[in-house]
Amino acid sequence: MNIQNLINRLRFEIHQIFQLFNDWMNEDQVIRNFKRNNESWSIDQILEHVSLTNHYLLLLIRKGTKKALRKSREIVLEEELTGYDFHQPDLEAIGDVQSFKWKSPEHMLPVGDSRDVIVNRFNSQYEQLLDILEQLKNGEGILYKTTMSVYRLGKLDVYQYINFLVLHAKRHIEQMEMVKKKFYSQKR
Repeated sequence: MNIQNLINRLRFEIHQIFQLFNDWMNEDQVIRNFKRNNESWSIDQILEHVSLTNHYLLLLIRKGTKKALRKSREIVLEEELTGYDFHQPDLEAIGDVQSFKWKSPEHMLPVGDSRDVIVNRFNSQYEQLLDILEQLKNGEGILYKTTMSVYRLGKLDVYQYINFLVLHAKRHIEQMEMVKKKFYSQKR
C-alpha cells in the first residue's frame, strides 16, 4: 500500500470514528445509561472505557512517533518504505466484538467520569491523532515498533498502533449498537 494512501485512510477513519463518538455522546441519556444485563456496560461506560484506552494507546503512539522521527534523521526513508507491508493479519480481529474475549486492565475500566470529561478527552485525542499523522506524513511511522500484547499481535509500527486504536473503537461502536438494539427490543 502506498504510504500516502495509508495515511489518508487512517486520517479518514479517525475522523469517522470520532464523529461517531460525538453522535453517541449526544444519544438520549436513557439509552446511554441502559445495560443489557447486570454484567454488561452501559454506552456511557463503553465510551469512557474507549476514551481511557485511547489515552494509554496515545502515550505509546506519541513515544513511538518521537523515536520514529529521531530515527528518520539517520536513514534514507525511501529505502525503508520499499516493500513496506502495513497488513497485519491478526489486527483486523480487534475490530470485531465477537472475535475474542479480553479483560481490560484496571486503569482502562470506567469509573464514572462525566460526559464533559469524556467529550473533552475525545476532542483532545482526535487532535493528537491528526497531529501525529501530520508529523509522520512521509512514512516515518514505519521506523519504530512497539510490542502489543493484546491478541498476541507482537511488534506494531506507529501506523499499525493507530490502526489498533481505530479498530478498538470500531469494536466498541459495534458493542454500543448491540446495547441500543437490546434497549429497543426490551421496550416493545
